[in-house]
Amino acid sequence: MIKKIGYLAIAISILLLTIVYFVTDKKLFYYGKNDLSIYHALPLGIQPEFRHDFDGGFVLWDKYGFALSGNMVSVGEIGDSIFQYHIIKGIIKYGYDKNNLVTLIKDTAGNYCYIEYFENTEEKSKNYISMKVKGIDEKIDFKVNRWIDVKNIKNDKKLNNIVLIRNFSLLCIVALIFTLTGLFMAFKIKN
Repeated sequence: MIKKIGYLAIAISILLLTIVYFVTDKKLFYYGKNDLSIYHALPLGIQPEFRHDFDGGFVLWDKYGFALSGNMVSVGEIGDSIFQYHIIKGIIKYGYDKNNLVTLIKDTAGNYCYIEYFENTEEKSKNYISMKVKGIDEKIDFKVNRWIDVKNIKNDKKLNNIVLIRNFSLLCIVALIFTLTGLFMAFKIKN
């Protein structure tokens, strides 16, 4: 009876730790620090990825692996017969709603601007994402549901604590699985 309670306690612990792991990993998705690539909460199939500064910093990728926004990514658009061109130095934050995404960036010239990403509706274009560069004082064309601040992502204590909890829960899951396997093996050898 005590063995069955022990096995049940280990199984329940594994289940609870697995839930903690998935919940924390999903929270880390928005900062690009997730382990699993199963979350699709951002519009247009955009995926965030955390990279250290020496490796280019935080990046937003489209579903084909093309960098939409990140360190040293160049963006531009034709407006008023002038080509507006920016080389991104870093993403400050990004926001999104159900169908669109916007990033606040700082370019290499030290200017801040917004880049809006939305579904391309032009029939002749083969791109599925269109973008629009806007000045810092211009109004964004949609209501942002949530802003994700990624400027100081590597030094964010709250985010680092979530990473620690996720990693600790994974370590505990692995340890409990080995413990459970060892108990089953010992029980089989004993009988």
